[in-house]
Amino acid sequence: MQMILQYENGLRADALLLAMGDGHLRVIIRGAKDATSLRLIKDQWMTEEGDAVDIESLMVTGGILTPESVAAWGHAA
Repeated sequence: MQMILQYENGLRADALLLAMGDGHLRVIIRGAKDATSLRLIKDQWMTEEGDAVDIESLMVTGGILTPESVAAWGHAA
C-alpha cells in the first residue's frame, strides 16, 4: 500500500506500508535506506525521532511486494 505522509513542517513524503499492528506501522520512505516505525500516541502518529506525522493518503496498488521491489523503490530519488 502506498502512502503520502505529511510532517508538521509541511514536508510530504511518499512511503510504502510494509507492516501494521495495533498502534504501529512499519514503512519505508522513498529514498530512505532503511524502514522506519510510526507509533500512534494519543491519536497522533509519531516517528521514531518523536516528530508528528499525518497520513495524508493511502493508495492500494496491485501486485505483490517483494524484498527486491521494496529495495528498488526505497532507493529511487
